[in-house]
Amino acid sequence: GVAGGAPDSDLYYATEEEQGLDFDGDTIAGTPFDEIETSGDVVLKKHKSTGIMYAGNNALEYNGNALTYQGWVSKGYTAVAADMVDDKYVLVWKIGTALYQWEYDSSWTTVVTGFGSRAAGTDAYFNTEQQFGVDFDGDTIAGTPFDEIETSGDVVLKKHKSTGIMYAGNNALEYNGNALTYQGWVSKGYTAVAADMVDDKYVLVWKIGTALYQWEYDSSWTTVVTGFGSRAAGTDAYFNTEQQFGVDFDDDTIVGSPIIEAAGSTTLSLGQNGNLYAGETAIEYNGNQLNFQTWVNKGYTAVAADTVNGNNRLVWKIGDLLYQFEYAGSSWTTVTRGVAGGAPSSARYYATEIEQGLDFDDDAIVGPPTVVIEDFGNVSLTRNGSGILFAGENQLEFNGTPLNYNLWVNRGWTAMAADDNVEGKNVLVWKIGDVLYKFEYDSTWTTVVKGYGSQAPGTAGFYEAEVGYGVNFDGLNGIGN
Repeated sequence: GVAGGAPDSDLYYATEEEQGLDFDGDTIAGTPFDEIETSGDVVLKKHKSTGIMYAGNNALEYNGNALTYQGWVSKGYTAVAADMVDDKYVLVWKIGTALYQWEYDSSWTTVVTGFGSRAAGTDAYFNTEQQFGVDFDGDTIAGTPFDEIETSGDVVLKKHKSTGIMYAGNNALEYNGNALTYQGWVSKGYTAVAADMVDDKYVLVWKIGTALYQWEYDSSWTTVVTGFGSRAAGTDAYFNTEQQFGVDFDDDTIVGSPIIEAAGSTTLSLGQNGNLYAGETAIEYNGNQLNFQTWVNKGYTAVAADTVNGNNRLVWKIGDLLYQFEYAGSSWTTVTRGVAGGAPSSARYYATEIEQGLDFDDDAIVGPPTVVIEDFGNVSLTRNGSGILFAGENQLEFNGTPLNYNLWVNRGWTAMAADDNVEGKNVLVWKIGDVLYKFEYDSTWTTVVKGYGSQAPGTAGFYEAEVGYGVNFDGLNGIGN
């Protein structure tokens, strides 16, 4: 015995077709439905006689009325798909070339909401094709017709799967009025690798062998304005281009230069897979090679490596703090201890900057910051964080030793002013108690020629010094008498 099927079942309709008979009296021998879309879990169909649409076995309704296919076509809506998407019951309409969706309740009788107007050619449109597995735009592809070449910046570089034409975003690329095809230019030795806005320019990047070359386009991506910038692999220009586009063009797993710093006798760099190297030597910890990104994920960023007091040190930045791994002698394999690198603005922090020759706090100064004592005349008198005095760019000395502001304050001498045009001489002014005293220097500010001019407050010489250096030495109102 062979089942012939229950009424309204596919098997029932198949038996009608096999026998050529209308067993259920609906005037149709076989299925009464025309299928509209069958790709997903829910078949969208319409009744041959009534035109009523069904999602599976559920008659679709709208505002309590049966939803007829031809009735809505006359309104400009063509039903093209139905399925479960993200746990929602969704019917897709085509309105012109765009897509629009209705979300239904589980019975397919009540429209919960309408959403998602998807214009043809957009990512949202292609995503809808992929969700429903349907080629809505008739390009023979359900989903995006593009293969993405590069997506890291604001502009996606892609090529059409069928034609090979390249696009920057939604703009078809051209050259001399012709569409730019990916494979056509690969055959010429040019491989397109990135496109983006750089310094307000529309730029396409080619790889020619191992080098990079760039085309600047107009805003429509159809006219090449100029070609520029042949960047050989391994050069700063090459690494800068990687950083500009956010792309690892040389496949070394690093975007930009692999060199982290090269200030001292040891270069800290990244090797393949992002492992840390001091010069040519792999840096290890507990028998394992240190990986830059792995430690970044732990909150440690490697910023420097060098030899300090006979031992190798690797410097980490942890938030704003510096911390150091000290290795045994010239080894980079065994950490013997951890060494404080200092909190920002601390003496230890500035000492670490000086040891490594690097400006970790981005104040443009390696070591303590400069304090301006006086800058009225031609020469500014300043002191750095260690207290060393400078006249302009010249370090001041006394008896062959750098002149330290703090040390001389402890002796009762406070450096107050300096200038290079005091009767044609370089002069440093001290305040000793309330009295002014001067050092005359040679032209290099390293040798004191003589000391002179003890000028007490209230004297003509004191006021003349105030006026000459533009400094209120006595702290009273005004400069001079």
